[in-house]
Amino acid sequence: VVSLDHAMKGGDDGTLKTDMATLIDDILARYPLSPYTDKLRLKRALQREPSPEVVEDLLSISPGSDVYTPARRRAAQVLYELFRSSSGEGRLAYGNDYLGVALPLLAQGPEAGDAGGTAGSEAYIARSRRVLEVALTAGIVRLTAATRVLDDLNAAGADGSIDLTGWREELECRRIQERLLAGDAPAAEAIADQLWRRSAGTVWSRLAERTLFRYGLARWKSGDRSVAADPVFLDLVVEHGRRVLDEFADRPDALGESRILAWHAAVADAMITDWQRTHDRARAQEALGLFERLLTAAPTDARFLRATAILAEALARLDLALSCWRTLAAGTAPLSERWYEARFHQISLLADTDPDRARAVMDQHKQLNPDYGPDPWGARLRQLDLRIPGREPAP
Repeated sequence: VVSLDHAMKGGDDGTLKTDMATLIDDILARYPLSPYTDKLRLKRALQREPSPEVVEDLLSISPGSDVYTPARRRAAQVLYELFRSSSGEGRLAYGNDYLGVALPLLAQGPEAGDAGGTAGSEAYIARSRRVLEVALTAGIVRLTAATRVLDDLNAAGADGSIDLTGWREELECRRIQERLLAGDAPAAEAIADQLWRRSAGTVWSRLAERTLFRYGLARWKSGDRSVAADPVFLDLVVEHGRRVLDEFADRPDALGESRILAWHAAVADAMITDWQRTHDRARAQEALGLFERLLTAAPTDARFLRATAILAEALARLDLALSCWRTLAAGTAPLSERWYEARFHQISLLADTDPDRARAVMDQHKQLNPDYGPDPWGARLRQLDLRIPGREPAP
């Protein structure tokens, strides 16, 4: 083994590596109780591709072994690689196993088991970042561990033990995620606002904004009325959703992607809901602009048409409102509630802008619906008929 190690330092086309693996397997099979067993198992694990078997072999090395800590370090690395390359339940299982191995290593501090000085600090920071990534993953969420790691990093950075300059944005983003999981949305938002003002558009500031946007959206749409009614979550969707959408402002084709279209729709829905709550005209104008953009990507979407019509009518853009209500009436199943709603608004707008046309459309409606339709739209249409000129007197 020692000879092959020296030979491999001079270059290897793969043959020597294969010979080494075969030799180690042979030694371990022949001499399982040799004092070199643990070192050879670690050497074999370092050469193999990540797998559950490699992890099992490394974790079976006893605490009394000289290579116990390096073996645990390698096991953590393998588990992290398996976590990153997996999905579903397997990914969550590898993540939890990784934390079980990595957290005790991290608790040893920056230099324990690692090279001292800068190399030891870098290894400690790298391991901390991996732990934070895994501990804050949906489905795993080890909040206590994440909080402790962040607090320890901040303390070490404050006393000069380690230099966190290059990781400031990433750690702030992780702190935002940690605070949201702890239910402290105001603290998370305060950190995010500072990060955005200082580093708008960077990878970590955008990830922070998406995190806050999704957090607010999940609670606003949670189905729990007491939660959804809290304006804090609506504000998170609007304010941080704006920043999320800013990323796609210069991409005319962005709404062609279903995920990005859904984000725009969520922010637009939040804006119109906020306008209905506050009657803020500026918010209505902003929401209308967003819905108009959505209609360029989905011109027949009933939800976008209805919202655009409501906002346009409120902002006195009557031609746009009339066009949307007309499109809705033409594309909605006749005699459905949405059809009667669209019909009412269409005729109501015509009554203000083109009374003759309003009378013709109303008379056509009455031919198909002598009783105007079911309430509430039937009653409204009946009252509307009374104020349109040219109505024939009742027999």
